[in-house]
Amino acid sequence: AWASQLPASEQTLLKVHKGSRLIGHKAAFSAENPPKHSDSGAEIGCDLLIPQSYLDGLPASHKITSKPADTDSQPQRYWRIDNLLCDKEQQSISGWVIEQDPLTTRHSPWEWQGYDFIENSEPPKGALAYYLNALRRLTDDEKAQYQALIDQSDKGPIKQRLYDVIDTNQDGHLTSEEFRAALSKPWQAQAQALGQLITRHESEWFWNQTKWDELDVLMEHTPVDPNAVWVEEKKRIKRLCWWEGVAEKMGLNGSGRAWHLQPTGLISTLYTHAKILVTKDQLAAIMLSAPEETIEKYLLPINRALSAFEINTPLRIAHFLSQVGHETGELKFSEERSSGAQYEGRADLGNNQPGDGERFKGRGLLQVTGRANYSACEAYLKTLPEYAELDITSSTEKAEQLSANPDLAALASGYYWAKLKPKLNTVSDADDLFWVSVYVNGWAVQANPFYPSRPKEPNNMHHRSTMLARAKNVLGVTP
Repeated sequence: AWASQLPASEQTLLKVHKGSRLIGHKAAFSAENPPKHSDSGAEIGCDLLIPQSYLDGLPASHKITSKPADTDSQPQRYWRIDNLLCDKEQQSISGWVIEQDPLTTRHSPWEWQGYDFIENSEPPKGALAYYLNALRRLTDDEKAQYQALIDQSDKGPIKQRLYDVIDTNQDGHLTSEEFRAALSKPWQAQAQALGQLITRHESEWFWNQTKWDELDVLMEHTPVDPNAVWVEEKKRIKRLCWWEGVAEKMGLNGSGRAWHLQPTGLISTLYTHAKILVTKDQLAAIMLSAPEETIEKYLLPINRALSAFEINTPLRIAHFLSQVGHETGELKFSEERSSGAQYEGRADLGNNQPGDGERFKGRGLLQVTGRANYSACEAYLKTLPEYAELDITSSTEKAEQLSANPDLAALASGYYWAKLKPKLNTVSDADDLFWVSVYVNGWAVQANPFYPSRPKEPNNMHHRSTMLARAKNVLGVTP
């Protein structure tokens, strides 16, 4: 119900409906002569959710916007989609999608379109028997003994979904060739048919002595003839399990049963309104000393901030990332390393309570500092649906989210750049490193030998200049 009230700008998924038509490409198509429903094409054989970021990334030749004769109507949009959709025979097709209800519909990721919910009650004993049989680790006698459990596992709801999607010849066997074929089909591989399953089952982190003991026979363990390795393994597993210890405190189900989902597809879907303005390779080439896991941690958050705050030209991005690189030691730090005591009692920062200096010390990739700036940042970020309940001002622990949460660290820095210091995009457009650095870092005490008319300069201009030159080179900004 909440998602249905979101504005059109939040409807970042285009759903192409099964049964609609994909119009075959013609060289003559243009804004004046767009594809028509009467043109030849193929019937689409599957539903598919396409992120707006994918559509935005299409070349100009694959996008047409045709304004209707009625000036009060919305423009008609057409998208040329190659090899993402299939026909009724599950064969790949290419052509033009006409964005028009009911052939296509717009959705917010928060509508959870395409997700299925499955209860999985498969016992561990059956799962292990199935696994050992698949590896051909059971003797003929063992296979006969456990065949009922193997069959029960094979016909569970999760594996049945695999068979429905992957076992194309319906012979009851999943082969490596069928898996490869499925992964080559976007309508199956793009988190649509398999990645959007949400399954309820007992967590691996929940210790259930009885269920683990059920595996004793398969692990060839008896009280008379114990398997010492298995005994120690169960002890290790018990030590690792944490569910029971935190269930009541965290509001988790005491039975250990919970809903599980594949996070990668979900996260990328929720980020679809953030166009990729800087790639992983580009970010790594700018932040040379940052390890790969750090680049991956900040890649989507930085891109979201770039899009959200219109830091969206190569020159603006170069200035933003060069300042971020300098201030964070190339993404090593997201919090001011020195004590915040020097900010204590500063009325210009809104620090009007004891401890505010340390509590609201500089945090984020570009450091938001002071109670007043934290409060303003909180108010702005609360306009984003996922941060409607954000609190970064009530305590030090809450304030630390600006450094601990990569998404907040990046968004707060975009807010600092475009809202707290609104001239930063303007001076970036003018390619004025001096004033960009002044707005980011303030004045220093030393004289500036290169600009006699400017008696002071920001700290560490040499390194800021080096970072900017590197960023420009990576992003292809011409001198």
